[in-house]
Amino acid sequence: MQLPREVIVGKGTLKSVPEVMRRLNISGSALIIAGEKSYEVAGKTVHALLEPTGITVDTLLIEAVSDEALAAIEERIKVTKPAVLFAVGGGTKIDATKLSSACQGIPS
Repeated sequence: MQLPREVIVGKGTLKSVPEVMRRLNISGSALIIAGEKSYEVAGKTVHALLEPTGITVDTLLIEAVSDEALAAIEERIKVTKPAVLFAVGGGTKIDATKLSSACQGIPS
């Protein structure tokens, strides 16, 4: 399992998403994995920040981490072939995204 390449903490950090994508030379498409609440709180902002950069953004909402949710994430990765995954939310969403990305060979 690959650890995140960037860990940025603090107030206003979401605004740095486009700059981090440029610095890491990631282009193409992104997949956001979030819960319904975390998408409303922060996922929509990540989506809105990525779109003007030319990144195609897809979103998958999961409520609980289960075998079914992991299968859904991996299936979405296979179909959309994102260049990068974003986990937005708490630890379970982050863990599900890390596991699925590692299984599919996609950076998270």
